[in-house]
Amino acid sequence: MLCARGPFTLVVTGQVRASANPLANVPVSLTAYSDSCGGSEILLLPSPSGARTDSLGVYLALAQVTQSASHACVRIAYSDALHTDTSGVALHAPPASPDTLHLDITAP
Repeated sequence: MLCARGPFTLVVTGQVRASANPLANVPVSLTAYSDSCGGSEILLLPSPSGARTDSLGVYLALAQVTQSASHACVRIAYSDALHTDTSGVALHAPPASPDTLHLDITAP
């Protein structure tokens, strides 16, 4: 596992729920792609990058972006089948101010 060095340049927050119930103490992974979610993956540090939800299903994922991208896709995932994407995100490698996103994951 690589360790993050320097300031975090990507901060992603959100909640993981199954219907109306929060999912506590579950791992979520954070991935970034250049251009679209089908693009090449941008290395985030630490690698792998992710977080674990608290008792209310809330997570805070911190990462350092290794390359800038003007139209990246950011994905937060509970599993391969349960994830949320957002595209058109500008990511900035250090030195830069953090890019902050809020992405919730809700299972049916």
